[in-house]
Amino acid sequence: DVYKRQASLSKANATLLTNHLIQDNKKKEQEALKNLRDSQNRMFKQRIQDGQEVLRIIEAAIPMIEELTREAEFVQLTSSSTTKIQAVSTHTLQMVVRTFMVHRSDKLNKVITSLAQLSTAADIKPSDVARIIELINELRLHIEGLLQHYTEEEDRELTLFQEQTDRINFLLGELERQADQLEQYINDLDECVVDETTVI
Repeated sequence: DVYKRQASLSKANATLLTNHLIQDNKKKEQEALKNLRDSQNRMFKQRIQDGQEVLRIIEAAIPMIEELTREAEFVQLTSSSTTKIQAVSTHTLQMVVRTFMVHRSDKLNKVITSLAQLSTAADIKPSDVARIIELINELRLHIEGLLQHYTEEEDRELTLFQEQTDRINFLLGELERQADQLEQYINDLDECVVDETTVI
């Protein structure tokens, strides 16, 4: 009986050790998930901040271009007005390109290309200005769509993180409960082995 209890004790200790190793791995997995979530959230906040800044530039660019056009009475743009329109359009483009370098769709690229061609033309006509404003408005719509996409993506990642965290927390709870039972079982076996050894 003593040998059987000692064998059971060895097996229980090995199981407890395995339990602790699994707990450690789950805690590391939990920490890795948290680090990933924090990184994703920082990226999301930066994207939103950058996107909102670009939208502010676009919102300011359109009335500026319209004002320059009105100054020229929409008949013939002066060299000064043309230069200013080109500068405003180019600055807007640069901000869009730099901010959304990675997440640019084919449609957005076409708008960017068209606006770049008009903005750098040697001679800008009043009709070109109307097209520039139209293209800048298209940029605004694309960016608003991207910001919405980022927000939906963040919501999905947050939901996934919560589900994974809940699963790990549940497993850790089960492992801790099993470890408590094993420790109690080992303590009981220890006492039995000690008692039986003393009797022998």
